[in-house]
Amino acid sequence: MKKLMVAILAVAVLAAAVLPFAVFASGDVGVAKAKKDTGVEITRNPVERTFPRGSDLVYSVETKYDVKYEWHLLYNEEDLDLTTQHGIEKAKALAKNPSGDVAQEIIGADTGTLRLKGFWIAKEAKAQVYCMLTGKNNSGEVAGPVSIRLFDAVDDTLQPPEIKMTANVYARENTVIKLACNVEDPEGFEYDAYAFTWYVLENGAAKEIPDEDGMILIVDQGLGRREYKCRVTAIVSGTQIDHETMWTPVEIYVPSVEVSYSTRNVTLKAGKTATVEAEYEIIRPDDEGKVSFQWYKSDKADGVYKPVEGATKAELELTGTGEAGEEYYFCVVVNEPWYQNREGDLEGTRYESEFSSTNVVKVVYKDGTSSGGVNMAMIIIVALGVFVILLLVALIVLLVVLIKKKK
Repeated sequence: MKKLMVAILAVAVLAAAVLPFAVFASGDVGVAKAKKDTGVEITRNPVERTFPRGSDLVYSVETKYDVKYEWHLLYNEEDLDLTTQHGIEKAKALAKNPSGDVAQEIIGADTGTLRLKGFWIAKEAKAQVYCMLTGKNNSGEVAGPVSIRLFDAVDDTLQPPEIKMTANVYARENTVIKLACNVEDPEGFEYDAYAFTWYVLENGAAKEIPDEDGMILIVDQGLGRREYKCRVTAIVSGTQIDHETMWTPVEIYVPSVEVSYSTRNVTLKAGKTATVEAEYEIIRPDDEGKVSFQWYKSDKADGVYKPVEGATKAELELTGTGEAGEEYYFCVVVNEPWYQNREGDLEGTRYESEFSSTNVVKVVYKDGTSSGGVNMAMIIIVALGVFVILLLVALIVLLVVLIKKKK
């Protein structure tokens, strides 16, 4: 009976020596769980994380107990203690960047967070990271070590960044055009640096734009349409991946002014008045600046036009002079919008409508003495009166004749 009691007591002491402490790993990682009756039990959720080549590998473990951390790299089943110089050098040699010019660094191998910088896990390699924890249980006695194995470090091909290019541009001349090539790292990964190369399409061939290597391109082109694109070079740990945008067209135009008239034919008698309005249109409403008017006249449609003094409004007032004749008018509409030049200063540009002999206003003046229209009316009225009188006379004569026959 005494032997049985001694055996039970020995088992109890052994169990107390390995009482577990709670361990929590960041993300979907394996968790060490304690059972009061059986001591420490290690469970693992085998979740794989994908690491683009050359990315930083970061692992983290947390516990409320005072523990000692010891991180290991299991590379092709070779166990490397990253808290020792031998393990560090061996790990750097196995996970060295092919270019050989990338600095490798192991940070926090004896803390709760491990960071491997500049490590290059080969695609065919099997690499895992785990942490050994040694600490004290609730009774202050040493418990462990406990091994927590975390994510597999699995290599993958580099993913290109996300690129957002300025959409098609349609702008007036003298406008400062900026094309932006905005980049964002792919989800879960960060590139070390980006380089930009800009191209313009000329005669069907892509031509590199010299001295332009930023994410913003200030377009300097004349009138017409040209196309641009950007090549983004993403760099990480000495390796790069290139990605090009689609061609973006940029069209520069002159905000010309077109003029039409409320009427193009006016007839004026002596003392009568008429108003003609110049109606203008600019390519785009936001191209309108300060607008002014000046009317011109000539005695021939294709003759020499001279400015009409004081006629500087959209409306032109005309009055019959009583002298027969013809005059032709047109209006020059001037638009002066303001622009912000490449130096950031405001400057105005003048645009005016063009003259066309087929787009003028014809004014016909009637002679005050030769009121032909009135004379014709009088003649018609007199003629109708004579006709009515003759018709009445004929009817009277016809009645007299009929009366005589009846007698």
